[in-house]
Amino acid sequence: MGYYAGRSKFDHGAPLWIDRALCFLAPITFHGLYNYALHHRLDMRVWIVVTLLSAGLWVFVLRRVHKAQYASPFRPNRTMPPPPRRGPPAS
Repeated sequence: MGYYAGRSKFDHGAPLWIDRALCFLAPITFHGLYNYALHHRLDMRVWIVVTLLSAGLWVFVLRRVHKAQYASPFRPNRTMPPPPRRGPPAS
């Protein structure tokens, strides 16, 4: 929620309504699915899927936040290291 709220406030290039919609719809959807599984006492497979989705969401969110921090115009030049390179090492 906070990522999309921040984007809607500071990112002037993207359509504003998309970020505002995702700011509310993403948490409502995920909390609703979790509450549904909790109230209906679904079996262990559902809880494994919920756990894996939660872990995946954390990875997704932390990558997006790191990308936003690196691209921030308010970031001092030497306080954060550059993001790690992906791919084969340069020779």
